[in-house]
Amino acid sequence: MQILGLWVLALSLPSLGFVQRLFEVVMPIIFPRLPFPELMAIGGMAGYLLAVFGIVFYLHRKQALFYQTVQTKHALLGFILSLSGLLLLFMWLYPLATAGSFGGGSDRDEALNIAVTELLNGHYPYYAKTYVAGLPHQLGLDGNPISPLPGELLFALPFVAGFGNGAYQTFFWLGAWFMLLGDYLQDWRKALWVWLSCLIFAPVCLNEIISGGDLLANSLWVIIFSYGVLRSRSRLQIIFAILLGIGLASRPHFLLLLPLLFAGLWQQRGKHQAIRLSLWISFSFLAISLPFYLYDPQGFSPLHVYNKLARFNDLLPWASVLIPALTGLCALWLCYLPRNTDISSLFLRMAIVQSLPIVGAVALHSWQQGRVNFMEFGWYGLSAGLFAVLGLSKQITATFDCAPNPLKGLNIN
Repeated sequence: MQILGLWVLALSLPSLGFVQRLFEVVMPIIFPRLPFPELMAIGGMAGYLLAVFGIVFYLHRKQALFYQTVQTKHALLGFILSLSGLLLLFMWLYPLATAGSFGGGSDRDEALNIAVTELLNGHYPYYAKTYVAGLPHQLGLDGNPISPLPGELLFALPFVAGFGNGAYQTFFWLGAWFMLLGDYLQDWRKALWVWLSCLIFAPVCLNEIISGGDLLANSLWVIIFSYGVLRSRSRLQIIFAILLGIGLASRPHFLLLLPLLFAGLWQQRGKHQAIRLSLWISFSFLAISLPFYLYDPQGFSPLHVYNKLARFNDLLPWASVLIPALTGLCALWLCYLPRNTDISSLFLRMAIVQSLPIVGAVALHSWQQGRVNFMEFGWYGLSAGLFAVLGLSKQITATFDCAPNPLKGLNIN
């Protein structure tokens, strides 16, 4: 029951901001006379948590029947069909979502496309500002500085160049995520169960896909490359280390994972290999980030993300320094706990580290506004939720290891 409760929290907590936004922003647009939207949002969030727990608890007891009914080939087909359905849903709803037809819109996808286009044209990408046509522009929601670090621009470049939109990268990383689940769980049916759980019970994932947001893709590639570094060997491990360094250069909070990664590598591979791989990670991070920063330190706009916590310095002195520092200390403390060689334990600890800044930001924002508010910062809990999902996935399906049709060999060597 404890594992099941953690599983529910990993799936549902990152979506509280989405649920609150649905009740406070979207529904009043559809139903202008709807009374007490803030009170309804609190009820909606509580109802959502209870509904997820009830449904997940019921379905968990039916897993054996699912594995007996679904064969390996059906699981692979189910993944292909569901991913194709998501792509069709994206092509239908994305133009509406990005124009702000519901929910006010977002400029994160435009920021990425604009920055990569500037880079392809030989311009410094961080001088540009976002521009979103339609309702977001009318509401003044564009004109923001570019936030993604250079690593994300590099990963999005093929999709902007080939498809004209970096939002398509999410579908590539979703496919890689399913492959990782298959390798880790050694059963495509278990991978499909976890995959469908994320899509059904974590609506923030679906929202990220439809709106073209980058948080889902960022989180997935850091998880995938971290897993690759920890599980692979020889030259492939170095390749994953280089890719992880580039992946970390997408959002600053991912750097807080480095102590745990180092500790895990030390316990798995020994001190010298851990130092060697950490140097590769650091080198690739600096190689992709430092040139853009040194070109114009004052114009390097991703640094503005630190203002997200600085706004709380009046409430909590030095909040912008204190929260990351305490999170870093927590990461160092977690390194000294045993079982860092256990992938499940390690990824659960990474989830804790990723969640602490979000918990602090949500708490301070709620205090500042005098009410519970997940809408601005709750979304960023998606990273922590996905780390926790991977960490818990083997335990949540462990009861059914004797089910037939196991996955045969996907080990990364």
